[in-house]
Amino acid sequence: MTEQQIRERIDKWVAAQNRDDLDGVINSYSPDGCRVHNGVPVCGREELRKTYSTVWKALTHRTMTVQHVTICGNTAVMEYTEHVTHAAPVGSTYGEIAGSGKQFTIHGCGVMQFDDEGIKELRVYSNALFHMLALARGLQPAAH
Repeated sequence: MTEQQIRERIDKWVAAQNRDDLDGVINSYSPDGCRVHNGVPVCGREELRKTYSTVWKALTHRTMTVQHVTICGNTAVMEYTEHVTHAAPVGSTYGEIAGSGKQFTIHGCGVMQFDDEGIKELRVYSNALFHMLALARGLQPAAH
């Protein structure tokens, strides 16, 4: 796979995220592709569909912007921001976090491995959990 093909796949995946196109996001993955967030792997398109549906109910009005992409072989590292509204409860390793109705910006990095069928693995590293826990405690993000 060429660097250009990987960039096109990333662009397509981000565009599907920003359109709330669940089918587009899920079909960007290989049939047995995995998303690993906070050390928890979710594998296979049906399980991915369940996870994205749950997250998208909790975090609405999402806009993802890619800041930087570095590609080596079939692996890409994508730095991004995602503006979201914490609209509904979401489960976490700390228990359920109630929706706050507040907007915040996630700063994250995704390490993506590709095969011929799509995203083989996406490892997500972000500060989203920190923001949701702070909002649940009534703290407000500082403007920047």
